[in-house]
Amino acid sequence: MKAFIASLVLLAILMVCSVLNCFYIDRVTGKMLALCAEFPEKAAEGEEEMPEVLKTALSEWEKAKPRLRAASKASYIFTVSTALSSTRDYYLHGSPDDYISAKNQLIEALKALQVSDSLSFSGII
Repeated sequence: MKAFIASLVLLAILMVCSVLNCFYIDRVTGKMLALCAEFPEKAAEGEEEMPEVLKTALSEWEKAKPRLRAASKASYIFTVSTALSSTRDYYLHGSPDDYISAKNQLIEALKALQVSDSLSFSGII
């Protein structure tokens, strides 16, 4: 009977950790999506300085990435990281069309990460 109770306690602990992880990922992706909504609509040609919101998004992502790596699928983390880097690079050095495309890819990658680790049926499968 002690083993059964211990296994139920362990199961409860794992479930709580899993739910808290889902809330954390939802909070981080929600914050990143809000920052993406504030990105400039188009890249200014010849711009040498990143906008403050893009700097904030990069720093927030770098702070969250170690915990997300432990908690989520690596391919989602890699896709968001790549899209964020592309957004930065195209803003500073690329064409305005490439910047818009990279920004849209970033938004889609963040949404995919959010859905993949949500407390829903689609997040389970």
